[in-house]
Amino acid sequence: MTIPAELWATGVPGLDTLLCGGLSDNALVVVVGPTGAGKTVLASQILFHVVEQGQPVLILTAYAEGHSKLLDHLRPFAFFDEQVVSRSLTLVSLPSMIGMNVDTGAATIMKIIRESEARIVLIDGFQGLTDQINDTTALRRLLAALATQLTYFKVTMLLTITGTAREEPTTTGLTSADVVLGLHYGLNGWQHSRRIEVVKQRGSPHLAGLHSYSISDSGITITPRLESYTLAEAQPRPSGRVPFHLAELDHILGGGPTAGTITLLVGAPGVGKTTLGLAWSLADVTPTTTTVFLNFEEQLPEVRAKAEFLGLPLDSTLDAGTFTFLHLSPVELNPDEMAAQLFAAITPTTQRVVIDNVRVVMQALGERANDYLAALVRNLYMAGVTTMVMVEIKPFAGFQFDVAETPLSLLADNIVIVQQTAAQGAVRRILAVLKMRYSAYDSTLRELLIDERGVRVLTPPQSAIGVLDAAAEASGLTAPQPEPPTST
Repeated sequence: MTIPAELWATGVPGLDTLLCGGLSDNALVVVVGPTGAGKTVLASQILFHVVEQGQPVLILTAYAEGHSKLLDHLRPFAFFDEQVVSRSLTLVSLPSMIGMNVDTGAATIMKIIRESEARIVLIDGFQGLTDQINDTTALRRLLAALATQLTYFKVTMLLTITGTAREEPTTTGLTSADVVLGLHYGLNGWQHSRRIEVVKQRGSPHLAGLHSYSISDSGITITPRLESYTLAEAQPRPSGRVPFHLAELDHILGGGPTAGTITLLVGAPGVGKTTLGLAWSLADVTPTTTTVFLNFEEQLPEVRAKAEFLGLPLDSTLDAGTFTFLHLSPVELNPDEMAAQLFAAITPTTQRVVIDNVRVVMQALGERANDYLAALVRNLYMAGVTTMVMVEIKPFAGFQFDVAETPLSLLADNIVIVQQTAAQGAVRRILAVLKMRYSAYDSTLRELLIDERGVRVLTPPQSAIGVLDAAAEASGLTAPQPEPPTST
């Protein structure tokens, strides 16, 4: 039986998740990507993390210009520590050491490693040796020899290579590598796109597919693709109802949304989706039943003004830390980063989660939408929360909406729709429950009012005569029948 190698953390946020633990002591790790992808940044970030643990490291540069340019490139990053450059980090120019004789290069490199007592070694710009020596066969022999000898020294070696990980001739030279990380960097329309994949990892599982990464002052941060893994251990399933505390709405919902389910709130622009979601999210906020509210279109001052107008206790819950408001810009939204921030905000006390408006996420996802939303639902169920998700539809289009354009509707447990309709010479808000799993519900129409008195769902007798009938006729749905007169 093969005993798995002990793994150590790389210090790059998200990378150990991709590698299902980290790197081993005797691995040959190749980082492949185009110019500007961040190969050197990624490898150096790992090196400086090892230095922080008190271990010496070695950088062999394959470029003729020496080390000054490399250090100048790394100094702006937060992980760079000037003090360790001379104390724990050794820099050597590789071309000056091996000259033109690649066949003796492995012995020369291993001698340098042995003398430095480094735990991790970076050969930066290995492609530069190709330009100098112009013998790809000899370079492959060098890689194979290095991979063999690493086992005896318990040294992890990182190589950065300019190229494309899944295209010839790059792939033919990577057979000796234990781990191959492919960086993909290019344009997606007008936007730069950065993706990373574990092309290969011997003897250990890894997360498959492409995952996004970003480069900032702190270095590289990797956000694993939501579809590829489960974010957390399953929490106990909640029971009971999670009501609005709006009497008529809770009545037609059979007492409110069932705990642990996902409710899709569908509505036209301006019809009150955010208001309903805000009212629901603040209905039962306590230190043991907290709420997370994610919004893409309205920032906190706008939401605060809305809550103040409606008499909702937003400020007190924000001050108490029982209501978490997240605003993410819809411009160039990264859905995986969104999911990471959302689930980081969910705690064991979180009872309610609101996502407003999920169509922003769907537009950013494109063809990924179905799989991503299925993974999002799975993780929300695992978190044991009750969720409300808003989706925007066309105004004055009745109570019909295209399920094909709203894939989350196939995964939602409950669907509530609010639409604008013209009746009695005025624009009215009409609400209906289209679907509820695990519960009986009333599918007849109700009128929704939002004014200085707050949020109210009217009983049928409270609506003006003919309002519900007109809405039902326009949509092919059912209006509540008048109650029969009471006999005396």
